[in-house]
Formats: sequence, structure tokens, C-alpha cells
Amino acid sequence: MWARVYNRSNNRQVSLLARLILILLFSLLLLFLQSLAMSTNRKRSRGLPAMPTSVEPMLPTPIKLPFSDSDWLFEPKLDGFRALCFLKDGKVRFLSRNKRNLTKRFLELREISSLIKARTAIIDGEIVAIDKDGMAKFDGLSRRHPECATVLYCFDLLYLDGFDLTACPLVKRKLF
Repeated sequence: MWARVYNRSNNRQVSLLARLILILLFSLLLLFLQSLAMSTNRKRSRGLPAMPTSVEPMLPTPIKLPFSDSDWLFEPKLDGFRALCFLKDGKVRFLSRNKRNLTKRFLELREISSLIKARTAIIDGEIVAIDKDGMAKFDGLSRRHPECATVLYCFDLLYLDGFDLTACPLVKRKLF
């Protein structure tokens, strides 16, 4: 998890603060990756290529025992819904890895479209409910607990403004 936020006196405000921090960090990541995409030697055809309507997310590799290896990237296991976020002209659409539409289920995440400085983007992440102690609670997603904030943890930026970033090495996309 990126950060645990806890404040006994005003939990709601902390949840909003945690969301704003995540959004700010993600916006900075987008700017970095956009500059990385622009620096590649790929030539654009006239106009922007059409954004894919679906993609296959990279799936984790199950292992039996923990290990350390510099050739591998490790991410925390979050207790939420794996989702692809498609952003196009200010509208956002969420699809599960099984291609189920999650957009109407998580209306509170619509604001993401106004915070990302891109015309088109595909983001791989996980929709997670965070409780007042900063812990992921799957139950908070299914039962909509008012004390949980719904956030999108972003793992990877797959497409940005006409560029398929999957051609860039994963480690470079995660340099932020």
C-alpha cells in the first residue's frame, strides 16, 4: 500500500486527503509517462491512432514461497476489484479483467476523468475501499460502508494520447 493515513479526530477529512494525495501522485506519473512516450522514436500517423476498446491486463504470477530477485517487480496484494480504466474525452469507463462493466457500480470514481491531463488513456489498477485506518476492506466495496473511501490504485499506464506504452519496458513505466 502506498500510505496508511489515520487521524482519530476527523476520519472523513483524512479519507479525502488520502484520495487527493493519490490523485496528485497519479497526475505526476501521467506527466512523466507522457514525456517518456513523446521521447520514443515512434512516428505518429496523421492524427491520433484509435484507442483500443479492450486490453488484456498483465496478470500476477502465483508463487509458493516469497523470494527476492532484481528481474522481478513486486506489488502489494490489495483486496479489491482489478479494473481497467478507459479515459476518453473526459468520460471514464471501468472494466473488470473479465470485461464486465464496473462504471455504474463505482460512480464515485467519475471525478478521475477531470483530474487526469490526457485526452485518452488506459490505466490498469484496482478499485479498493479504504477504511478509517487506511486498510483495504473488500467488504467496504460490496456493502458500501459510509466510513470507507473508494479509490483507484493505479499499477500501470498502458495507453496515453495515441501511444501504446506497453511497448516500453514495464520498469520504465514504473520509474515514478
